[in-house]
Amino acid sequence: MRSLRCAFGLLLSPIPVLAQEAERTTIGGYGEVHYANPSGPDSPGQVDVKRFVLFFGHSFSERIALRSELEVEDTKVEGGQGGGEVALEQAYLDYRFSPAATLRAGLILPPIGIINEVHEPPTFNGVSRPSLVDVVIPLAWGVLGVCMVVTLPGASGLSYRAYLVNGLVAGGFSPDEGIQEGR
Repeated sequence: MRSLRCAFGLLLSPIPVLAQEAERTTIGGYGEVHYANPSGPDSPGQVDVKRFVLFFGHSFSERIALRSELEVEDTKVEGGQGGGEVALEQAYLDYRFSPAATLRAGLILPPIGIINEVHEPPTFNGVSRPSLVDVVIPLAWGVLGVCMVVTLPGASGLSYRAYLVNGLVAGGFSPDEGIQEGR
């Protein structure tokens, strides 16, 4: 039996909602819809709204800004069974010391794995997220911490980041789940 699978991603560009002199509120988000059409007798196509993520940001001033993402994933109910989750993926404050240095604190996404920080549908190949991040490395792993983002002056596009975050709990590691449950 062969199956045709495809995904549609919807990216909502951040939309300024409130414009005052120093303050600005931004709302955006993205969604992901999967369609599978298995071949064979009595095999109807299936559509699944895999996830919807709402972005909310607010700049309090030129120096202080809030960034957050709320994700709704697989939250359909079938036959009285609950499923899915609603989770706060990230919520942090940025404090900009200068155009070259920003301190970030709160629930942040550390750069673990290839797509932890940038995990929107257009950034991975195929329909579903890679199995490596479903099984081994936590995806959209939000952790409480602090990060310093520094852009080197005079070096076009060269920057570095230093993180201080909670670690993984080794008791959550298993051969079946990888380090996912160690979050």
